[in-house]
Amino acid sequence: MDRNEELERQVAQLKSGLEARGRVGIAIGLMMERYHLADEQAFELLVRISQAENRKLKIIAEEIIGGRDVSAGSEGPEA
Repeated sequence: MDRNEELERQVAQLKSGLEARGRVGIAIGLMMERYHLADEQAFELLVRISQAENRKLKIIAEEIIGGRDVSAGSEGPEA
């Protein structure tokens, strides 16, 4: 891989990371509003769900943005 390809790969990774971070932030905001959580609580819940389901944080965030209800079950806000 030459220098230009490596730099292009790094730029693509950074863009992807920034996009994922933004989507996670949106999901946290939605969870804060829906479940009356502090930002740290919402983030911790998002992480717990991600770990429990062994799925990437950004995937869970997208589902929450899409309307997924995480209030029921062992990984809900009360857990």
